[in-house]
Amino acid sequence: MLRIQRSIAGGTGSGDVHRPYVVDLFEALKEYNQEPESIEKLGNLVDEIVDVQVAMETLLLILGLDDEGRDAARARIYEKNRRRGYYEKKAEGENEQSV
Repeated sequence: MLRIQRSIAGGTGSGDVHRPYVVDLFEALKEYNQEPESIEKLGNLVDEIVDVQVAMETLLLILGLDDEGRDAARARIYEKNRRRGYYEKKAEGENEQSV
């Protein structure tokens, strides 16, 4: 369990190794939303997204999923999200849900 916690807890630029990656992700998203024209804010957001993605891939590896297992899990999630309409294009003027 400790190994899994370490893989998702993350080390952050804040110097707090126990701070979850998702906290940094939401902070970067908030900063980007405040300054969407900022290339630096976009770069920081992309970096935080990739940090979370890598941490989750590591967790899947720790849980024993190989490439085939991870691909099967992704396929299930994509299909579930497709059925829920998450990939449908929004009509013009329709509000998107904000984070």
